[in-house]
Amino acid sequence: MSIKKFVKNISYLGGIQMLTLFVPFLYYPYLIRYMGAENYGFVIYVQAIIFMLGIFIDYGFNLYGTKEASQRREDKIEMSKLYSSIVFIKILMFIFLIPLYIFIVEFLPSSNFPNAYYIYIFMYLLLINDVFFSQWFFQGVEEIKYAAIINLSSRILLLFVIFIGVNTTLGLYSLTVGLILSAIANAILSVLVIKYKFSVNFVCVRFEEIKCHAKASSAFFFSRVANIFILKINAFIIGNSFGMNYVAYYDLAEKLVNLLTIPLNILNQVTYPKVSKDKNYNFVYLIIKLALLYALVTYMAIYFFGQDIIRMFAGDGMEGSITLLCILLITLPINAISYFLGNCVLIVAGYIKSFNMSILHPGLLYLVILGTCWWQGYLSPAILATFVVINCFFVCLYRVVVYFKIKKEL
Repeated sequence: MSIKKFVKNISYLGGIQMLTLFVPFLYYPYLIRYMGAENYGFVIYVQAIIFMLGIFIDYGFNLYGTKEASQRREDKIEMSKLYSSIVFIKILMFIFLIPLYIFIVEFLPSSNFPNAYYIYIFMYLLLINDVFFSQWFFQGVEEIKYAAIINLSSRILLLFVIFIGVNTTLGLYSLTVGLILSAIANAILSVLVIKYKFSVNFVCVRFEEIKCHAKASSAFFFSRVANIFILKINAFIIGNSFGMNYVAYYDLAEKLVNLLTIPLNILNQVTYPKVSKDKNYNFVYLIIKLALLYALVTYMAIYFFGQDIIRMFAGDGMEGSITLLCILLITLPINAISYFLGNCVLIVAGYIKSFNMSILHPGLLYLVILGTCWWQGYLSPAILATFVVINCFFVCLYRVVVYFKIKKEL
C-alpha cells in the first residue's frame, strides 16, 4: 500500500467512522430522557450479553481472516473459498448457540421493562451481524471504506427507527427494534457489496478446507475471548449487582471512550494489512508515536471538560458517568502503544503465541482480582472500571517486554 493510499484510507475511515459513532450521541439525549436510565440500561445490559456471545461466532476470524484475505486478494477463486468457509463456520456457531442462550436467559435477572423475556430472545438476532458482516474481508483487501459506509448506513437506519418509533406503538421498543434492523441491514449490505463489487461469491468448499480454517483461526480465538470478555463483563456484573441505572452510567462513559478511540482503531486497521505485506516495522514505530501524542492530548482535554460533555449529552441525571469516564479514559494512552505492538508487530512477525499470552495472562490475573473482590463484597462500578485499566496496562507491559526481546530479529 502506498503512503497516498494509506492516507486516503485514513481519511475515509476517519470521516465515516466519526459519523458512525457520533450517531448514538444524536439520539442518546432524547432516548435517555424518554426511556429513563433503568429501561435504557436494561437494553444495554442485554446487548452486552449478546456481544459476549458474538465472540464465539467471530472465533478469531477478524485477525485470521484479514491476514488470509490480504495474501489471497488477487485470486477470486481462493477468496471465494476463504469467504465461504468463514461464513459457513459462523452460521454453524450461530445455530449451535441458540439453545445455550435460551437456557442462559432463564437465569438472567428480570426487569420492569415490558415483556423483558422477549427482549432477551429477540435481541439474539443481533448476532446475524456477526455472521455475515465481514469486516475482516474489507480490511484484507484494503478497502475498508466499504465496511465504514455499510456501518454508517445501518446507523442511519437505527437513528430513523428510534426517532420515528418512539412516537408510534413501538415506544420503548424502538431501540431494540432499531438495533435488530440495523444488524440485519449490516449483514445484507456486506454480502451484496462483496458479491457485486469484489466478485466474491458463496461456493462449495471441501470439509477438510473448512476444518483447516477453523483450526488456524483458533490460535486467535482464546485471546479474543479474554479480551472481549473483560471489556463486556462489567456491564453484566453492574446490571446484576447495582441495577440498570448504573449500566446506563457505565455505558455512556464507555461510549465516550470508544468515540475517542476511533483514531487509534482507524490507524490500526489501515496499518495492519500494510505491515502484513511489506514488514515495515519502522513505519509502525512512527504510528505509535503519533497515536501516543493524540492519546495524551485527548486525555488532558477530556479530563478538564468531561463533566460539561456529559451534562450536554445526557443532562444532570447522568452525572454518575463522570467518574467512570475519567477512569476508563486512562486506557487511551495505554492502548496507543498496546494496539500496534500487538497486531502490527507481534502478529505480523509470527509471534502469535506471545500475542495470545499478552491477553490471556493479564486476563487470568484480572479474573483472580475480580473474583476476590466480588467474594469480599468490595466491588463498585468505579472499581470495575479501574480493573479494566489495570488489565490494559498489563497487556501493554507484556507486549513491550516481548518486543524488546525480539527487537533484534525484526
